[in-house]
Amino acid sequence: IAILPFQNNSPDPNLEFLSREVPANIINNLSRLPDLRVVPRTTVFQYADRVSDLGTIGQELKVTTALTGEVSVIGERLIIRAELVDIENDRQIWGERFESRFEDLLKIEEEITTEISEVLPLQLTNEEKSSLIRRYTENIEAYRTYMEGRFWWNKRTQKGFERAEALFKRAIEIDPDYALAYAGLAECYCMVSINMARPETVIRKARIAAERALAIDETLAQAHVALAWTKFAFDWDWLGAERSFKRAIQLDPRYAIAYNWYAVMLSFIDRHEEAVEYMTRAREYDPGSSIINRDLGIVTAWAGDLESALYQIQFTIEMDPDFAPAYHLMGVVHIMRKDYAHAIEYFEKARAMTGDYFDIIGSLGYTFAVSGQREAALRELQKLKDLAEVQDVRASEICLIYCGLRNHDQVFEWLDISCRNREFAALVLLGCELKYYYKDLMSDPRFEELLFRIGIQN
Repeated sequence: IAILPFQNNSPDPNLEFLSREVPANIINNLSRLPDLRVVPRTTVFQYADRVSDLGTIGQELKVTTALTGEVSVIGERLIIRAELVDIENDRQIWGERFESRFEDLLKIEEEITTEISEVLPLQLTNEEKSSLIRRYTENIEAYRTYMEGRFWWNKRTQKGFERAEALFKRAIEIDPDYALAYAGLAECYCMVSINMARPETVIRKARIAAERALAIDETLAQAHVALAWTKFAFDWDWLGAERSFKRAIQLDPRYAIAYNWYAVMLSFIDRHEEAVEYMTRAREYDPGSSIINRDLGIVTAWAGDLESALYQIQFTIEMDPDFAPAYHLMGVVHIMRKDYAHAIEYFEKARAMTGDYFDIIGSLGYTFAVSGQREAALRELQKLKDLAEVQDVRASEICLIYCGLRNHDQVFEWLDISCRNREFAALVLLGCELKYYYKDLMSDPRFEELLFRIGIQN
């Protein structure tokens, strides 16, 4: 079954999130049933403007049934119309119109979930029926705010993270015992920390939020995933991180992000075959996620299969042509292939989409340097130094350009800073992309000391 984004008929554009999050929460409810394949939320979001084309959607998603609907808020009235359609036979299985106060949103979502489970040919036990409905808060305003936070978090942009953080915090203010809101805040901080030069403060916030969520509800997979990320990306505690990732997967075997983030860690600790396996499972649970499809490409590249990686990243670009990180990653894989002309081409495409972001500057600077364009590399290096005057710039990006310029003393100086700051990029460069960038330096005793410091050996 595919539960498609609802049409938003509300006069207030700020209520757009309802058209995504109401069906997303029905997806979450139905996903608890073991015998029903429910297409994940991020997959169906790409069909927001195509819900009338059910035949094609059914073929693409390999589903036989779809839920479509409309949602609107007029004054104090909430109106939801939902329709369950048999795609193969082009007939309505079930349809209903709900009208009530906005405060009854939770009840309406539960009614829709229950009625769908009853009209589908499922043989449910009493325990499975009771597991369909689970409330994490009774406060409708907290719930509404949390839904809007998830809407913005799923955009995976800087603006999206900023809005999501504020909304998760607001949900917690409304209901201090709202475990899901703490977990959402923790996951938000984890993603923000990736691009930071000094992630310690944000990682600390992520850990506090995750631990608070687990103190309220120890069974929240999202909170265990966030805690696992802090152990991996900042504590360099591989065993502790693995235990937390596995606990999350045990609690929610369909939570794609758990497989996604765990696969990244497995790549770092040189368990590449397992990494590809877990990332493939992440894609199975969320096949329409641009992020997961991109990450499948990078763990495949780290495993040494560069041609398959290129194919996977190209697939991601075709699926989502506006997803700039895929273009950047395509450039990285071309570096690994020593195809510097194509690497520069893809980095320039990413820069045109996002502007002079420091990871793109670092990648371009390195590629210019190793391809003999020294002056161009020095210009990119100067851009990073200029940026460092007004914001924190990751030391790993400066290190990368010096690596291309073969200034080894500067490489070790900036690598040392990157490791002391616990930049996530340092783990990627040293744990996953070592042989592509630092092959000439691997015999240097200073390099051995750095690898020992982060807990791996050459």
